[in-house]
Amino acid sequence: MIVWLSNFINHHQAPVARELFRLTDGQYRFIEMKQMRQSFLSSGYPEFNDIPWLIKAWENIESYKKAERLFLDADVSVYGGYYPYKWIIQRLDTGKITFEYGERWMKRGIWNLLSPRLMKHQWHYHVHFSGKSLYRLNAGAYAADDMRFLHSFRGKQFKWGYFTDVQEKNLAELHSRRGSDVIRIMWCARFIRLKHPEMAVVVASRLKDAGIRFSLDMYGTGPEESKIKERVIHEHLEEYVNFHGNLPNAELMRKMDEADIFLFTSDRREGWGAVINEAMSRGCAVISSDAPGCAKWLISDQNTGIVFKSGNTDDLLSKILLLVRDKERIRRIGTDAYRKMLEEFSPQRVAARFIKLATDIRYNSGKTVFTEGICSPDID
Repeated sequence: MIVWLSNFINHHQAPVARELFRLTDGQYRFIEMKQMRQSFLSSGYPEFNDIPWLIKAWENIESYKKAERLFLDADVSVYGGYYPYKWIIQRLDTGKITFEYGERWMKRGIWNLLSPRLMKHQWHYHVHFSGKSLYRLNAGAYAADDMRFLHSFRGKQFKWGYFTDVQEKNLAELHSRRGSDVIRIMWCARFIRLKHPEMAVVVASRLKDAGIRFSLDMYGTGPEESKIKERVIHEHLEEYVNFHGNLPNAELMRKMDEADIFLFTSDRREGWGAVINEAMSRGCAVISSDAPGCAKWLISDQNTGIVFKSGNTDDLLSKILLLVRDKERIRRIGTDAYRKMLEEFSPQRVAARFIKLATDIRYNSGKTVFTEGICSPDID
């Protein structure tokens, strides 16, 4: 039995959960410790109800006790996003294989050392967890650096992430809704500072000045939205920039099917960036900052996407100008991105790899056959 515990299930976790349930012939459960906040539902997150592998521990005392029993008794338990320390200590004392999964802790640099949450985590790790059968699944390329800085999980880290659905398509189908004379650029995130929506407006202004035929569609809401809209008006970009607010995830996927380029401008506070998974799996040519946790593992620069230096507007502008002037390159990068997602980051492949990793750890003294890719050692 594999048990996965987190704060709540979302559409970035559900695809792997479904595959683990299938591959284990039903011997998998996802424990949801908290009810999803209304703010997430309002932003387009789907609800999950009447699912055989989902345990909602927050619903009542019976569900909570069932969740506790499952977590403690499972052959393999995984936790992240929520830390039931008493349960973890009790489980580790029995010697059972346990994984912690998570993004980087030091998103704000050394300022994170003042975080009570991080202090509590590190106290438990060094007092109760170190030396036990506890391993870490790093959701992002920079998490291992943080673990090294914190002297945690030495030699016990593996590559992980978020894994969205990847539909099998032929190339004609993949690009069937693209190809107009207008380059369609998509930006999708919350309008908050770490996402840097202002960089998208800078791009739009530069493309307008360069005489490029394009449209920029921005999806999402947030505290910076009004400021960005005012900037669009001030720079006379209303003809080029469109605001769509929040849409259900399924509708966003259809919009990605039509986009030529997906622009991702987040800084290092972006732990992973699952929307990049989604854009690549729909055949978009992604231009991303190098700071999000997923960029280094998902994007091979100029092949499966294009990477610019985080916060460097000049670097972003030079690269997007090259791309919008070469439609064949847009198509090739989108195609290679889709193939990478299908062959390396699909939920089916990842779930099978995790089962193999857990089996290797159990019967091969903590070593795995994987030398690269998801579930391979994340060298610290």
